Parts: sequence; structure tokens; C-alpha cells
Amino acid sequence: MIILIIPIPMVFSEDIPYWIHSTAEWWANDSISDKEFINAVEFLINNEIIVIQVGEISDSKEQKSIPSWVKQNAKWWSENQINDDTFLQGLKFLVELKIININQVENEIINFSGDSTLFTKYAYKKDFRNINGQMIPIESHFKLNEGMEKTYEEIGFFNQKSDTVVVTPLFTSTAYWEPGFYSYYRGECEEICLTKKIDFEKPFGFSGSESGFKILKLLNYHIVSDFEMAKNPQIINKYDKVILLHNEYVTKQMFETITDHPKVVYLYPNALYGEVKFNEENETITLIRGHSYPSADVDNGFEWEFDNTRPYEFDSECLEWEFYEIDNGIMLNCYPENVLFTNFEMLKEIKEY
Repeated sequence: MIILIIPIPMVFSEDIPYWIHSTAEWWANDSISDKEFINAVEFLINNEIIVIQVGEISDSKEQKSIPSWVKQNAKWWSENQINDDTFLQGLKFLVELKIININQVENEIINFSGDSTLFTKYAYKKDFRNINGQMIPIESHFKLNEGMEKTYEEIGFFNQKSDTVVVTPLFTSTAYWEPGFYSYYRGECEEICLTKKIDFEKPFGFSGSESGFKILKLLNYHIVSDFEMAKNPQIINKYDKVILLHNEYVTKQMFETITDHPKVVYLYPNALYGEVKFNEENETITLIRGHSYPSADVDNGFEWEFDNTRPYEFDSECLEWEFYEIDNGIMLNCYPENVLFTNFEMLKEIKEY
């Protein structure tokens, strides 16, 4: 089936949060996965911006391939070349034909922003798990709040060009998923667990600094994954400033490129701690050195003099947070995953450095 869409000038609907436009643009440019785009479609359905009858929603777990014309529509819409109705009708078409599978009950949205007015933090009901008696989501999401454009201009890049890139820690997230590196460290698995295939669909989680990644992405920072950087370590050199998250596991070439860069924000402690080998063909990482491997006397795998794992990695409250200088940038003295979405001053300092 070929559907021809003729671009026409558009006016944004007040019902569509403007973070959806960014999501559509990132997806059209292959900066985020189909899953993240589908999360945005789920948001539109659950908030009745796209109205679908419950009987028309598929309960199949199989996700079909999204036609290429939808990505083209997303690109045109993000560039103001087609109107809201045209774009939304295309998405409704996909859901009704069960090309995109949505479960409205499982994807009920639960907000839990607490006292923060900076961003809205939410999760889907299906993602909550009972962990030690508490219902905790395995993946959280964030959105910008309406009417805060001036605030976001101070901490993000919306009407100005960004010269900064954020390196996401896909390798580190992969290492933490069980069974994996930490199964080996606890003596529950042999060395086979020190080689892990990268899973692009799993959430980054707390250890993968998921909140930090999603917040900086919302603020229009350029994003490069460590997967991309492992294939081309010099990719960060076209940027004036680099932001590291919890990039605990990196290759030797990545370590050298990052530590040679003149302006790095080490936003999370414990970065550049373990050396891994990246197998591009098999899309796997293998621990080479670090974290008491291959012998108990090995701490930082690169013997990096600026390693700040202890004691800062375990301070997640960040009550007395501050950045301090090292040879090629600044380091934060706490693990900001739980507080970054509430902290305007921290985000402003990151941008202005």
C-alpha cells in the first residue's frame, strides 16, 4: 500500500505536548528506537489525543514492522510541513490495522513527579514490579511541562545550537543486566557471564543513568551512544564539550579519546572504571580488566588517577553536590540519578560550563 501525503503548512494543536514533536524528530532521524516512538503513541492514546475504541486495540505481543512512510510523515510533521490531523490519522491507521500494538490497560500512565515542577516523571502501569514490598517501575519516562519555555531555555537547547554531546552508557547497562558481570562478581556465574550481548530494547535502569540520559535528551542535547563511539571513538571530537553519564565500562580507545578531550563533564561518579572489548560483528562486550578482574588487586581497569568511585558513587541524595575540576573537565561529587530531574541549578551549571 502506498499512501501519498502532500505537505501543507501546519498549526500545532494545544492538545499535543510539544515534547512529542521532539520525539517524532528524533525517531525520524533514527536517534531513538521504534519502542521509544511507540511509547509516545501510547501516551497520545492514553490521553485520548488519538481516540481508539478498546476493541480495536490489539492484545498481541508481536510488534510488526512500521512502514517507512510513517517515519517520513514524522519527519514532515516535525518540520511543520504537515498538520496535526494528518499525522495523528496516520498513527491511528497503524493502531487500527494492528501494525502498532497498544494495550490501553497495561499502558495506563502513572505520574510520580513528587515535588518537582521542572519535569513530569511518569511510568506505565505494566512496568511496575513488586520489589521488597514496594511497587517500583523498571522504566521511567519524563516530559516537559507546558508554560516553562523560558526555564528550559536556560538549561537546554531549543532556540540555539548545541556544541555538547552526551555519551549514553549502553555498555554499562548491558553489564548490569542479570545474568551478567555482577553475577560473576558475586560468584554466581563463571567467566561466560563476562561476555554479554547488547540488548538495545532493555531500559538503561538506575545503573545505566536512564533518567540523566532521558532528561538531557528532552533538553535537546546531542546524543551519541557508547555503541556508536566504540565503532568510531573520534565521533566526540567534533563537539566542544562532552558529557559522560555512568559510563562505567568502556573500551581502551574510548577511554583514551575521552581523557584526551579538553572539556568533559563527568556527571556520574564511577565512569571509566572497567575496560571492555567490543565485538562489532557479534554486538557483544567482554570484560578485560577492572572491578577485581582478572585478579583481586585490580581496581580501576585503566589505573586512572582521577577515578572518583569512592565515596561519591554511593551518595544518591546529592545534598551537598558540587562540581570540582580535574585536568580535562569537571566531576560531580555524587550520583545524581534520583535528583537531576528536580535540580534546575545543577542542569544550568552543566549547560554553562
